[in-house]
Amino acid sequence: MKWNWLARQGADRLLVFWNGWGMDERPFAPLLAEGIDVLVLSDFTKVSGQDRRDILLEMGPVEHYRERVLLAWSMGVWAAHTLFNGYSTIFQRKIAVNGTLCPIHDSYGISRKIFSATALNWSDPARKKFYRRMCGEKQLTDRFTANEPARSVEDQRQELDWYLDSVSCSLAEESFFDEAWVSKKDKIMITENQLNFWGSDVQLLDGGHFPFYQKQSWSELLELPNK
Repeated sequence: MKWNWLARQGADRLLVFWNGWGMDERPFAPLLAEGIDVLVLSDFTKVSGQDRRDILLEMGPVEHYRERVLLAWSMGVWAAHTLFNGYSTIFQRKIAVNGTLCPIHDSYGISRKIFSATALNWSDPARKKFYRRMCGEKQLTDRFTANEPARSVEDQRQELDWYLDSVSCSLAEESFFDEAWVSKKDKIMITENQLNFWGSDVQLLDGGHFPFYQKQSWSELLELPNK
């Protein structure tokens, strides 16, 4: 696991963001972090209890933050629940975005057949196609590409292979998340499967799998379903 502070300015709000597969902090650099400290976690290969301890040490004391938010996206939803399920009281809000606790599943996530084929055929052209499907609109894709992750094809493939070998399933009733946001046109973690998993207790977003450029700042994003 890797982590980077996108902003650490002594703000009174803390956001811990659990990234999607194959990502790093670069695609999120354009988002303004006014009045909020932002810690980005990425690459959940071989997650363990030691990672949890390291994250808690990196966060440091959190009592001075008036608001503490955990925001998890895509495969980060599974990773956050796996590592922090017993530590939910640290955060006042825990938000799952376009992910489930059963992320490799024919009905509740990405089908194992598609996931396996993605790993087997992963290449630079496949990566470009994936980014287009993830973003949807050309304008969003162009902006993402200008800030795309600085990760190699092989590095991303290894993360895919690790998920195939290691991901387990938990029930929605076991979730420590108190909000689930689902995009209406998600072509990666398809919308129907997310709704199958979470049921009716979701907040719907416009757009596709990557909803983050709909707003200019992290603070605006945290109010996204209400805008």
